[in-house]
Amino acid sequence: MRNFDCATESKGNYLYQPYDFLLLSGKLHSEDKLLFIDAIAHPESIDAITQKIKHFSPHVIIVALAQTNWEEDFQHLQKIRGQFPQSYLLCFGDVFIEDWPNDQIKPWVDGVLNSPADFDFQNIEKSLNQKIGIRTHVFHPSQGLKAPRTYPTIMPRHLDFINKKYRWPFAREYIYSTVFLNWGCPYSCSYCIMSQFPNLQRKLDSVKAELKQLSHMGIKELYFGDRSFGIPEETVLELMDYMIRQNFGFTWSTYFHPNQFSSQLLRAMKKAGCHTIIIGIETADGEELKNYKRFIKKNVITDLIREAQTLEIDICADFIIGLPHDTRNSIEKLIKLSTELPLDYASFNIAAPLPGSDLRKLVKDKNNDFSGHDSLGKNKLESFCQVSAHELLILKQKAVRSFYLRPQYLARRLCKIRTFPQLIIQLQEAIGIIFRQN
Repeated sequence: MRNFDCATESKGNYLYQPYDFLLLSGKLHSEDKLLFIDAIAHPESIDAITQKIKHFSPHVIIVALAQTNWEEDFQHLQKIRGQFPQSYLLCFGDVFIEDWPNDQIKPWVDGVLNSPADFDFQNIEKSLNQKIGIRTHVFHPSQGLKAPRTYPTIMPRHLDFINKKYRWPFAREYIYSTVFLNWGCPYSCSYCIMSQFPNLQRKLDSVKAELKQLSHMGIKELYFGDRSFGIPEETVLELMDYMIRQNFGFTWSTYFHPNQFSSQLLRAMKKAGCHTIIIGIETADGEELKNYKRFIKKNVITDLIREAQTLEIDICADFIIGLPHDTRNSIEKLIKLSTELPLDYASFNIAAPLPGSDLRKLVKDKNNDFSGHDSLGKNKLESFCQVSAHELLILKQKAVRSFYLRPQYLARRLCKIRTFPQLIIQLQEAIGIIFRQN
């Protein structure tokens, strides 16, 4: 998957809707024509892609590249440049957080995008080559969060991105669409790359208009793509109230930072249609997280899970295997914790040196091989702890089996199925997870 903020391999059968291009589409004027080609959802050769571009005859071409597939992506981009020397060729991707790909790409493109929310088709030159800088502000519970800056009204062209090939594992309908309140993340966890991107907040009227448009299109399932949904709380509460009063009937899921938890907010989310939240627990030893600039309020995860259970909101917990403090014993504790908590889903990730993360610096100290890493551990593995890379992969596979193959878990999961599409999606995910473990 190629996105502005992350590139990863799917751990199940899902495929994100390309929300970065979706946001960029909202920057176009109504009279502008758009051709969107997704060669991941619909695999095509580079020759077939260039033929489509040729028939469209574009003024501007925007290509996504990723550190996991850098060599192949770069070769394809060079072919596109050779075929269309007169078009404005722009690119983006997580890989450009660092300097080395920017140096390689310069002869081939007209510029690198910093953020889809900041890009302006009417002022292309102004929108390009803005160096992504590391934020110096680190969240701590006693300090609070810095307010995000707002960005202009947009209306994404959702019709161009409605596709059954896009699959979201928590969805209750086959077709879904993505909506953002905020782009980026105000937190600064050092193993994550989100702190490298601007933290931007949309105007609420723009989001309301977008939801109304989606409702008119007949969309019933949403993914709120915020990396930390619920910021700022008063704005989100206003939006939840609007969704309830409008009676859209949306069902939706989102990433939710534990520190955003309040009973009032979670209850409002439930009333507005939220059925699943994804939270980062990361490790069995919460105190260790402070070493990675992740400060979690005391008892908040326990309180959040308890409240979500009461409201019948499903919880997916993200866990990271192989952080520098890890030992085999601490990873075994993490696996045990995942089975003891009343979770509906668990996502096990191997610590990866993503661009801009502190783990990336450790790789640079060891070698100069920067591309190809992912948190699935399928392409390239690094060990940053006392456990070998091979053992980390074995432990990850054990974690998946330990969590998902419990008879009581499977029975509880089946009892929570609400729609026939959800049943099919869940079965496809189960097959996908098993397949990717082998």
